[in-house]
Amino acid sequence: MAGSINGWFLGEAFYHPAINNCYVTGTVSGSNFLGGFVGVANCAYIRSSSFSGVVNGGWEAGGFAGAVSNYSQVQNCYSSGTITYGYDVGGFAGQMLNYGSLNNCYSSCQIESGINIGGLVGVTTDEYASATNSYWDIESSGTSSSALGTGRTTVQLKTRSSYPESWDFTSPAAPWWMVIGQMRPILRSEYSQQISTAHQLQLMMLDPTVDYELVNDIDLAGTQDNAEIWGTLPEANGGFIPIGTEASVFTGTLEGNGFTISNLYIKRHNTGQQSFMGKCNTAVVNNLAITNAFVKGETYTGGLSSETSLSSLTNCSY
Repeated sequence: MAGSINGWFLGEAFYHPAINNCYVTGTVSGSNFLGGFVGVANCAYIRSSSFSGVVNGGWEAGGFAGAVSNYSQVQNCYSSGTITYGYDVGGFAGQMLNYGSLNNCYSSCQIESGINIGGLVGVTTDEYASATNSYWDIESSGTSSSALGTGRTTVQLKTRSSYPESWDFTSPAAPWWMVIGQMRPILRSEYSQQISTAHQLQLMMLDPTVDYELVNDIDLAGTQDNAEIWGTLPEANGGFIPIGTEASVFTGTLEGNGFTISNLYIKRHNTGQQSFMGKCNTAVVNNLAITNAFVKGETYTGGLSSETSLSSLTNCSY
C-alpha cells in the first residue's frame, strides 16, 4: 500500500493523514521498515484495513507494518499469512514507539525465523506505546511471546466470546464479520461483487442474493493454512465455508468468466451440504472451473454444489 504514511505534530497541533477500508494481498520484500500494508506509519491513522500474503523481511518487519510510531493509531485491522525472516519482527508490527497504538487488531501470521520475534509486536522502546484489545495467534505464529498484545489459541480467535464488545460484528456499520467457530474475523470492507481474492470469495456469504463475477483465477491454498483466516491445520477439519447454507441459501449469480478456482479444501466429517456453493435455489453459475479440490462431509456433499433447486449450472467443471 505505502512505503510510509507521514503526518506531523507541533506542540498540541496534529495533522494525521488517514488510510481507511483498504486491503493488500501478495508478497512484499525489502530490507528496512518493511510491512505488508505499510512500511512506517508516522503520526497517521489507519482504519479497517488488512494484509494477507508473504513478507520477506529485514530490519523492523511486520505482517501489517514495519513500525507504528509518533501518535499513529491503527484500529480494526489484521494481518494473515507468512513472515519469512526479520530482525525486530512482529506478526502485526515489527516496532512500536512514541505513543503508537493498536486498537482491536490481530495477527495470525506465521513467523518462520527471525531475531526479537513477537506474535503481535516485535519490539517496543517506548512505555507509552500500546495494543488495546489486540491479539495474536500463538499457534499459527509459532511464538507465545510479544512485546505488546494478548496471545490466543486458534480456537479462541474463532470464538466470538474471545473478543470484547469494542469488536463490533453486528451493528449496521460493523467493521468485522465471521462465521463463529469456522474462521477468524475478516473485514466487511473487503467485500466486492467483482471477486479477485480468496477472502472476497468467502465474503459472498454476506449477501447470497446478488450477482457476482470472478475477475481472475483464485488460489484457495490458504484454506489449508493455519495462518490464514480459516485457521485450518493441514489435513485437519475445517477449510472453506460453503457459500449457501440451510439458513441462507444462495439465490444469486456467479459468473466465472472462464477463470479457475484451485486448491479448494473442505473437510467437515459430521456436517452435511459441504461443497463450494453449498445450497442453491434459483441460482445461476456459469463458466467456472474448480481444480485440485478436496471436499469431504456428510449427506448432500458435492464439489461445485451440494443441493440445487431450480438452478442453472452452465459450462462448469470440477
